[in-house]
Amino acid sequence: MLVMLGISVFLVVLGYLASEEGVGYFAFMLENYSSFAWIKDAHKMLANALLAIVCLHICGAFLDCVLNKAAAFKSMINGYKNSYKNV
Repeated sequence: MLVMLGISVFLVVLGYLASEEGVGYFAFMLENYSSFAWIKDAHKMLANALLAIVCLHICGAFLDCVLNKAAAFKSMINGYKNSYKNV
């Protein structure tokens, strides 16, 4: 989950930096816009990585539901998880 959060933060920052020439909050930093072309590529790569990690996260929750008979999706919605203590 921390990886998804970290990627999201970098994705937003690179999204602001990858805006069109002379547009956006960081336009003053990009005097030579052609030298920052790698930012758009990095933004696309991080977006695809985030999508892949989110898909893996959803598949993991589904797998937990199937294998452990846990109500993972229900606990995500209502915030409570049933736990049984072995006495």
